[in-house]
Amino acid sequence: MKIAMIGTTLFHQGAEYVLAAIARGMAAHGHDVTVILSKYHEDWQESHPDWKPFELGDKVKVIIQPARRARESVFAFRKIIGQGDYDIIICQSGSYTYPLAVMSYIMRKPPVLIHVEHSSGFGTDGFGNRIEPSFSVRGWLRNVLFRRMDAQFTVSEGTADAIARMTGYPRERIYTVYNPVVDDVFYRKLGSEPSHPWLSDGEFPVVVAAGAFCSFKNHILLLRSWAEVVKKHKARLVIFGEGGMRGEYEELIRKLGIADSVSLPSFTDNLPAALKHAACFVVSSTIESFSVVLVEALAAGTPVVSTDCPYGPREILQEGKYGILVKNNDVQALAEGILNVLRGHGIKPPPEAWAPFTVDAIVNRYECAIRDVIGTGNEVQHVRR
Repeated sequence: MKIAMIGTTLFHQGAEYVLAAIARGMAAHGHDVTVILSKYHEDWQESHPDWKPFELGDKVKVIIQPARRARESVFAFRKIIGQGDYDIIICQSGSYTYPLAVMSYIMRKPPVLIHVEHSSGFGTDGFGNRIEPSFSVRGWLRNVLFRRMDAQFTVSEGTADAIARMTGYPRERIYTVYNPVVDDVFYRKLGSEPSHPWLSDGEFPVVVAAGAFCSFKNHILLLRSWAEVVKKHKARLVIFGEGGMRGEYEELIRKLGIADSVSLPSFTDNLPAALKHAACFVVSSTIESFSVVLVEALAAGTPVVSTDCPYGPREILQEGKYGILVKNNDVQALAEGILNVLRGHGIKPPPEAWAPFTVDAIVNRYECAIRDVIGTGNEVQHVRR
């Protein structure tokens, strides 16, 4: 199949990591794969020359579309996709779903369109509490455009159910396809040395967290819990990431008096090595549709602690079988979970904990779902819109 995958950039984490992994995997399976990125990717590379994008490999082609913002991309998509004669478009960035939907109205014969929902907290209020659908003109328009997608792929069953409930999109056209995490690139990084000195000096056990410095990652909760942890156990905390809340984090670290045991070293392009040398990995989020880094920690053999937030961690950890789940948004519960690991009572993840999330297994699932969407004939067929 000739496949185009849509994304914003190949930096940061989450959907960008998944985009690169799926593109590599689909190309390795013999598909003709092109990744279409926004001009934001070029701008970010120019302003951060030392940062490395996620790897695509030699078989994947890359096109940088001229628009930086999603709403400016409709006609660029029409031209690029029309000239490319693609069978399938897989949109890995939620902001580009709507321009693609508009494009489908003005193309004579659009390709099959698949949206992959990565956003955390679909159907929740941002704090993990369920909300019910309500009418608004903006929501109605969003749902109309959503239905221009031939299928929705989601990264957890909970997200799939929430999309159907909140948008009215047919549940039978929503496929749960977990994120790919483990492949040769992961193992190559796993075998290297960590960049942070705390992870190699061995002086104290190191707890690692990772993710954007934003509200739903709830690193504020983690820092408050950490203040309780270090009262009872000598350890260090490294939070890899970046974002608008950095100043708030740094101020809270000062107020809590934990500056000597916390480091905020920005993003890393070699997180697997850091996880391998960590005593524990922590997810403190209030909402988390999946959690790529949680699976990376399992595959690195690192005990994990996660808030029991909607929707991914509970599914990944099999309701606590492969890692410690604690009450969402609870300072003491998270602190006790971390202390349990530091005291030697964590859960050592077995291979079956991460086996379902290898790139090869997920690419197989993508292929099966795509075949179901387009039908079983020899040529790509459009489902009824």
